Amino acid sequence: MTTPATPPARRALHTSYVHAFFSMGMMDVLVILVPLYGVSLGMSGTQIGILVGVRALLTLPFSIHAGALMYRFGTKRVMMVFAGITVLTAPLYPLLPWFPALVLLQTVCGACTSLTWLGSQALIAHIGHGEAVYIGRFSFAARMGTSSAPVVTGFIWDMGGVWVGFLFAMLWATILVATIMVVPDPQMDPETHEETADAAPSARRFRMRDLVPR
Repeated sequence: MTTPATPPARRALHTSYVHAFFSMGMMDVLVILVPLYGVSLGMSGTQIGILVGVRALLTLPFSIHAGALMYRFGTKRVMMVFAGITVLTAPLYPLLPWFPALVLLQTVCGACTSLTWLGSQALIAHIGHGEAVYIGRFSFAARMGTSSAPVVTGFIWDMGGVWVGFLFAMLWATILVATIMVVPDPQMDPETHEETADAAPSARRFRMRDLVPR
Protein backbone atom coordinates (compact mmCIF):
# COMPACT_ATOMS: atom_id res chain seq x y z
CA MET A 1 0.00 0.00 0.00
CA THR A 2 1.42 3.37 -0.98
CA THR A 3 1.32 6.39 1.29
CA PRO A 4 -0.09 9.59 -0.20
CA ALA A 5 2.37 12.44 -0.70
CA THR A 6 0.29 14.72 1.54
CA PRO A 7 -1.24 12.78 4.50
CA PRO A 8 -4.81 13.74 5.38
CA ALA A 9 -5.24 16.18 8.26
CA ARG A 10 -6.00 14.47 11.58
CA ARG A 11 -8.97 16.75 12.24
CA ALA A 12 -10.52 15.90 8.89
CA LEU A 13 -10.14 12.17 9.53
CA HIS A 14 -11.42 12.27 13.10
CA THR A 15 -14.48 14.34 12.23
CA SER A 16 -15.23 12.03 9.31
CA TYR A 17 -15.18 9.05 11.71
CA VAL A 18 -17.64 10.77 14.05
CA HIS A 19 -19.79 11.57 11.05
CA ALA A 20 -19.69 7.91 9.96
CA PHE A 21 -21.02 6.87 13.37
CA PHE A 22 -24.06 9.13 13.14
CA SER A 23 -24.64 8.73 9.41
CA MET A 24 -24.87 4.95 9.47
CA GLY A 25 -26.63 4.97 12.82
CA MET A 26 -29.36 7.27 11.50
CA MET A 27 -30.73 4.53 9.29
CA ASP A 28 -30.86 2.08 12.19
CA VAL A 29 -32.63 4.55 14.47
CA LEU A 30 -35.54 4.57 12.03
CA VAL A 31 -35.30 0.82 11.37
CA ILE A 32 -36.15 0.28 15.05
CA LEU A 33 -38.59 3.15 15.58
CA VAL A 34 -40.87 2.56 12.59
CA PRO A 35 -41.74 -1.11 13.31
CA LEU A 36 -42.29 -0.29 16.99
CA TYR A 37 -44.56 2.57 15.95
CA GLY A 38 -46.40 0.31 13.53
CA VAL A 39 -47.04 -2.26 16.26
CA SER A 40 -48.30 0.45 18.61
CA LEU A 41 -50.78 1.52 15.90
CA GLY A 42 -52.01 -2.04 15.47
CA MET A 43 -50.68 -2.46 11.93
CA SER A 44 -50.33 -5.87 10.35
CA GLY A 45 -47.03 -7.58 9.66
CA THR A 46 -47.46 -6.86 5.95
CA GLN A 47 -47.97 -3.15 6.57
CA ILE A 48 -44.91 -2.97 8.81
CA GLY A 49 -42.89 -4.84 6.18
CA ILE A 50 -43.96 -2.32 3.55
CA LEU A 51 -42.98 0.58 5.82
CA VAL A 52 -39.54 -0.90 6.39
CA GLY A 53 -38.99 -1.79 2.73
CA VAL A 54 -40.28 1.40 1.12
CA ARG A 55 -37.42 3.42 2.57
CA ALA A 56 -35.21 2.05 -0.21
CA LEU A 57 -37.69 2.81 -3.00
CA LEU A 58 -36.08 6.05 -4.20
CA THR A 59 -32.52 5.03 -3.45
CA LEU A 60 -32.14 2.94 -6.61
CA PRO A 61 -33.24 5.56 -9.19
CA PHE A 62 -31.55 8.43 -7.34
CA SER A 63 -28.22 6.85 -6.33
CA ILE A 64 -26.41 7.79 -9.53
CA HIS A 65 -28.23 11.11 -9.80
CA ALA A 66 -27.34 12.01 -6.21
CA GLY A 67 -23.69 11.49 -7.11
CA ALA A 68 -24.14 13.81 -10.09
CA LEU A 69 -25.70 16.45 -7.83
CA MET A 70 -22.77 16.16 -5.42
CA TYR A 71 -20.39 16.72 -8.32
CA ARG A 72 -22.28 19.78 -9.55
CA PHE A 73 -22.99 21.51 -6.25
CA GLY A 74 -20.53 20.00 -3.78
CA THR A 75 -20.81 16.88 -1.65
CA LYS A 76 -21.35 18.71 1.65
CA ARG A 77 -24.04 21.00 0.26
CA VAL A 78 -26.12 18.12 -1.06
CA MET A 79 -25.61 16.08 2.13
CA MET A 80 -26.78 19.05 4.20
CA VAL A 81 -30.03 19.13 2.24
CA PHE A 82 -30.64 15.38 2.64
CA ALA A 83 -29.83 15.40 6.36
CA GLY A 84 -31.87 18.57 6.88
CA ILE A 85 -34.93 16.91 5.36
CA THR A 86 -34.45 14.04 7.82
CA VAL A 87 -34.47 16.54 10.71
CA LEU A 88 -37.75 18.00 9.46
CA THR A 89 -39.52 14.72 8.71
CA ALA A 90 -38.59 12.74 11.86
CA PRO A 91 -41.05 14.55 14.21
CA LEU A 92 -43.86 14.23 11.65
CA TYR A 93 -44.29 10.50 12.28
CA PRO A 94 -46.33 10.88 15.51
CA LEU A 95 -48.42 13.61 13.84
CA LEU A 96 -49.40 11.40 10.89
CA PRO A 97 -50.40 8.00 12.29
CA TRP A 98 -51.99 6.74 9.06
CA PHE A 99 -50.48 4.06 6.88
CA PRO A 100 -50.47 6.02 3.54
CA ALA A 101 -48.90 9.05 5.24
CA LEU A 102 -46.26 6.88 6.91
CA VAL A 103 -45.44 5.24 3.58
CA LEU A 104 -44.81 8.69 2.09
CA LEU A 105 -42.71 9.76 5.06
CA GLN A 106 -40.68 6.57 4.93
CA THR A 107 -40.12 6.96 1.20
CA VAL A 108 -38.74 10.48 1.62
CA CYS A 109 -36.92 10.08 4.94
CA GLY A 110 -35.48 6.68 4.01
CA ALA A 111 -34.10 8.01 0.74
CA CYS A 112 -32.53 11.01 2.47
CA THR A 113 -30.77 8.91 5.11
CA SER A 114 -29.48 6.47 2.48
CA LEU A 115 -28.23 9.22 0.17
CA THR A 116 -26.56 11.00 3.08
CA TRP A 117 -24.65 7.79 3.73
CA LEU A 118 -23.72 7.70 0.04
CA GLY A 119 -22.22 11.17 0.41
CA SER A 120 -20.38 10.07 3.54
CA GLN A 121 -18.56 7.42 1.54
CA ALA A 122 -17.65 9.99 -1.10
CA LEU A 123 -16.24 12.30 1.59
CA ILE A 124 -13.97 9.70 3.16
CA ALA A 125 -12.75 8.61 -0.27
CA HIS A 126 -11.62 12.20 -0.91
CA ILE A 127 -10.37 13.01 2.59
CA GLY A 128 -8.50 9.71 2.97
CA HIS A 129 -7.09 9.79 -0.58
CA GLY A 130 -8.66 6.38 -1.15
CA GLU A 131 -6.32 4.71 1.35
CA ALA A 132 -7.67 1.43 2.72
CA VAL A 133 -6.51 2.13 6.30
CA TYR A 134 -8.59 5.31 6.56
CA ILE A 135 -11.60 3.79 4.86
CA GLY A 136 -11.31 0.80 7.22
CA ARG A 137 -11.39 3.06 10.28
CA PHE A 138 -14.32 4.94 8.76
CA SER A 139 -16.14 1.64 8.25
CA PHE A 140 -15.39 0.57 11.84
CA ALA A 141 -16.89 3.83 13.17
CA ALA A 142 -19.94 3.31 10.96
CA ARG A 143 -20.43 -0.23 12.29
CA MET A 144 -20.20 1.10 15.84
CA GLY A 145 -23.07 3.41 14.95
CA THR A 146 -25.17 0.68 13.39
CA SER A 147 -24.57 -1.58 16.43
CA SER A 148 -25.30 0.95 19.16
CA ALA A 149 -28.12 2.98 17.57
CA PRO A 150 -30.76 0.19 17.78
CA VAL A 151 -29.95 -0.49 21.45
CA VAL A 152 -30.12 3.17 22.44
CA THR A 153 -33.27 3.71 20.35
CA GLY A 154 -35.02 0.74 21.95
CA PHE A 155 -34.13 2.04 25.41
CA ILE A 156 -35.41 5.52 24.53
CA TRP A 157 -38.67 3.99 23.28
CA ASP A 158 -39.12 2.04 26.53
CA MET A 159 -38.50 5.16 28.59
CA GLY A 160 -40.58 7.69 26.65
CA GLY A 161 -42.72 6.07 23.98
CA VAL A 162 -43.62 7.42 20.54
CA TRP A 163 -42.98 11.14 20.87
CA VAL A 164 -39.73 10.83 22.80
CA GLY A 165 -38.56 8.16 20.34
CA PHE A 166 -39.06 10.29 17.24
CA LEU A 167 -37.74 13.42 18.94
CA PHE A 168 -34.64 11.35 19.65
CA ALA A 169 -34.49 10.56 15.92
CA MET A 170 -34.73 14.28 15.22
CA LEU A 171 -31.90 14.94 17.68
CA TRP A 172 -29.75 12.24 16.07
CA ALA A 173 -30.38 13.78 12.64
CA THR A 174 -29.52 17.23 14.01
CA ILE A 175 -26.19 15.92 15.30
CA LEU A 176 -25.67 14.37 11.88
CA VAL A 177 -26.15 17.79 10.27
CA ALA A 178 -23.62 19.24 12.73
CA THR A 179 -21.04 16.60 11.79
CA ILE A 180 -21.52 17.41 8.11
CA MET A 181 -20.86 21.07 8.86
CA VAL A 182 -17.65 20.21 10.73
CA VAL A 183 -16.20 17.73 8.23
CA PRO A 184 -13.90 19.64 5.83
CA ASP A 185 -15.12 19.89 2.27
CA PRO A 186 -12.76 17.91 -0.03
CA GLN A 187 -13.31 20.59 -2.67
CA MET A 188 -11.77 23.23 -0.39
CA ASP A 189 -8.03 23.72 0.03
CA PRO A 190 -7.22 22.65 3.65
CA GLU A 191 -4.64 25.44 4.03
CA THR A 192 -6.34 28.43 2.41
CA HIS A 193 -9.98 27.27 2.80
CA GLU A 194 -10.58 28.49 -0.74
CA GLU A 195 -12.11 26.50 -3.60
CA THR A 196 -9.60 24.53 -5.61
CA ALA A 197 -9.56 24.41 -9.40
CA ASP A 198 -11.42 21.10 -9.56
CA ALA A 199 -14.20 22.57 -7.41
CA ALA A 200 -15.59 24.64 -10.27
CA PRO A 201 -18.72 22.47 -10.72
CA SER A 202 -19.95 23.49 -7.25
CA ALA A 203 -20.40 27.07 -8.46
CA ARG A 204 -23.27 26.17 -10.79
CA ARG A 205 -26.64 27.68 -10.03
CA PHE A 206 -29.37 25.33 -8.86
CA ARG A 207 -32.41 24.79 -11.07
CA MET A 208 -35.49 22.69 -10.28
CA ARG A 209 -34.84 20.48 -13.29
CA ASP A 210 -31.54 19.47 -11.68
CA LEU A 211 -33.60 17.29 -9.33
CA VAL A 212 -34.88 15.15 -12.20
CA PRO A 213 -32.67 12.08 -12.90
CA ARG A 214 -31.37 11.87 -16.46
